[in-house]
Amino acid sequence: MLKQGPLRRSLAVTTETALQLAARLVDPASFEVVDATLTCPTGASGFWTPPVGHALAADFPDGAVVLSTGQASIADKLSSTSNQGGVGNGAPGDPDVSAVVGTSTYDSCSLSITAKAKTKGKISFQYVFASEEYPEYVNQYNDGFLLLFSDITTPKTNVAIVPGTDPAQAVTINTVNAGVNSNFFRSNSGGTEYDGMTTLLPTKPIILQADEVFSFKLVIADAADNIYDSAVFIKANSVSLFNKCDKPCATGTVAADSCQVDSVCQWNDLIEPVCSGVTNKEDGAACAFAGLGSSSVAGACDAGVCQAPSCSSFDGFLPPIAAKDENVLATASSTIPVKWSLTNPDWGQLAPGYPRLVPIACGTDPAPSKTDAGEFLADALATLKLTPTQAAMTFQGKGHVEAGKCYRFDVLLAGCARTQADIRSFRIRVK
Repeated sequence: MLKQGPLRRSLAVTTETALQLAARLVDPASFEVVDATLTCPTGASGFWTPPVGHALAADFPDGAVVLSTGQASIADKLSSTSNQGGVGNGAPGDPDVSAVVGTSTYDSCSLSITAKAKTKGKISFQYVFASEEYPEYVNQYNDGFLLLFSDITTPKTNVAIVPGTDPAQAVTINTVNAGVNSNFFRSNSGGTEYDGMTTLLPTKPIILQADEVFSFKLVIADAADNIYDSAVFIKANSVSLFNKCDKPCATGTVAADSCQVDSVCQWNDLIEPVCSGVTNKEDGAACAFAGLGSSSVAGACDAGVCQAPSCSSFDGFLPPIAAKDENVLATASSTIPVKWSLTNPDWGQLAPGYPRLVPIACGTDPAPSKTDAGEFLADALATLKLTPTQAAMTFQGKGHVEAGKCYRFDVLLAGCARTQADIRSFRIRVK
């Protein structure tokens, strides 16, 4: 015998088309909606904004798409009278739901959407299944909700399953209630018409590839009778690709204008957020090359190292300066002019930390090394002048050298410093 119940009416549910409801659910930055179809009796679907004090208000702060086996308008009622939420729409059932619940169904309501993913990612819906069948008709009238996903290689697969069930169980009156999977069930004590409802549940995540076209069908139906209503509320704006990776990954040790890329959050093949390693930028990428003093110039990356945009080879000191320590400063305050010729006049700056003054033992001829402990001669750099064919600057000994000692003067050109042999040097003896 069919159960009877009065029709409840409300003005809180907005009637919308299939495409409008699809737009309420899916993120336009993630998907292009190709098509949408709504197969529901008049008044059984719409967009719902919960009123203040509603039992589901916290679950749906931005509202929800509602599909009902009766009138969607009873969704916003703030009080419940047992067995009073129902109306027979006289609509047919759904074969997919019938196959799952194991009996004939009635008053089905479905929203089918075909969309195209704009990038690779993972999606999941969030929803609440509610019913007036609770609690009296558990194991008698098994109303149910399905969310069927399909694509070119995947047949229709229900992804609205009770979390943690194995084998997977669809969400129905019999699979979620006060006695079964009760951790996902809420008995209504006020705040809505429906006598029971699930917690806010996620669907099983679906992995999508970029440009993949896929379809999903959200469908609910009454089982074995067509009076007491069930409804599903699908959270607005909840269907988006997980492409907002927010796992903290940056090390904070990589400068933005260097030739490295700091660790970032990215998705692995299972669309799980992971941190990448610190990587090199592509060869040729722009970078900031440390130039004179604290200044920098535009450079280009090469194997993770920022190089000068054009390299000027070192053709020698002018006039030729002997490598031996016959280069004498009369006093510790004396000056010496230093010049060198340049093959490439477009680039003649010195590498960071050069010119460098390194103490040595008089009469020795140590090979210069980039690891030598020496003094960076910023005041010499201040006098550096570049011409189309040469560089010239003046080194003053005052404050840098001591009488009776010997030093090595090292020069390393920016952009050409790949080996120790790139360092050019001469020695100085102070009287």
